[in-house]
Amino acid sequence: MWYTGFVLYREDYGNNTVRLFFLSLEKGLLHLYCKGANSKSSKLGPALQYFSLLKIQVAGKLLNYINKVEIESLAIRYPLEQFYCACYVNELIFKLLPTNDNYESFALFNFYKNALLGLFYANSTQEQSLVLRKFEFELLNYLGMLPLLNQDYAGLELEDHQNYFLIQEQGFIKSQEINLLNQELTKQELSLRQQWEQDPDSVDPLALQYLEYQQQQFQYQQELTFAGKNLKLMHEIFLEEAPSQGQIKINPQTQEQLQLNASNLASLLQVKISLDQKQQVVKQTTYKVNNSFDEQDLQQALEAKIKEFKKEKEQVVPERKTDSFSGFEALTNEQKKIFLQQSANLSKIYLSVLLGTRPILAREKLLEYKRLMQSL
Repeated sequence: MWYTGFVLYREDYGNNTVRLFFLSLEKGLLHLYCKGANSKSSKLGPALQYFSLLKIQVAGKLLNYINKVEIESLAIRYPLEQFYCACYVNELIFKLLPTNDNYESFALFNFYKNALLGLFYANSTQEQSLVLRKFEFELLNYLGMLPLLNQDYAGLELEDHQNYFLIQEQGFIKSQEINLLNQELTKQELSLRQQWEQDPDSVDPLALQYLEYQQQQFQYQQELTFAGKNLKLMHEIFLEEAPSQGQIKINPQTQEQLQLNASNLASLLQVKISLDQKQQVVKQTTYKVNNSFDEQDLQQALEAKIKEFKKEKEQVVPERKTDSFSGFEALTNEQKKIFLQQSANLSKIYLSVLLGTRPILAREKLLEYKRLMQSL
């Protein structure tokens, strides 16, 4: 069986064997092995590079051993800072998504490809931050973790001039409302404490501890203030084109292909492919032979693979919009700084929930590199 995708992570495993996570277009995140990849005579090991579109053939009883690799596009060569950012994207995917879960990943594949290209063309730290935040928001939305960024907890549209606090289980709430709620909790706590001083047996200690915990949580949330205008802008530039899991559907061509491969459709993530006009008219794909990454190589390789899932090539499809941060560019420097900080805080809240105590090593390496550069 053949898969097309990217190597997200690889490590030594036993005698000359490599263990790796592979993001495939056909079945999502795969946990694979490659025997003899570290031997000097191996032809497979050198081909398993990061940020290179690969076509691999798997074999074995569990279809988890690589026995053939074809390079569809040359690896992207990043400067060191962008390299750590791209590794951070890789690490988020293989630490948050299930492996060998037999689901299609066209939407996720597109998010990942756009992040790689965005980092490749990023000319400043701000542009890198925007690309990373966009990927984080798309990934969280894809996993169904992100709240609506253009509505509050009651379903009302956010107001530009209002500040909002986040309650993770419910959504965004106006600052005035949460301040009133915090005052009410403070009154209840004082009342319970007075009652406890008069008659300790009449007060449940757990009730007092719960009120203290709730008050601490609200005080913590108040440190993370989100402006309504910034939340709406996050929705506009990060999520406007991103489909969520509940909106995705399988198209007939993909379903037929999966049935031919005897896949279990009940466990598949339903997806829908949308191709732009350029992809519809391509009749033959050619590749340049050179020593550096070319965006056209990656685009053409992806077009060729997606076309295998399409039979009706003459179908008219509306032109796809390109990623744009025009709303961000209209902000002042101070507003840009606040917007980036608030978007980072918001994504960090939900990523921390998903990651738990697991560290993101690429982020630590990037921070260490930046501290080193500042000290020089």
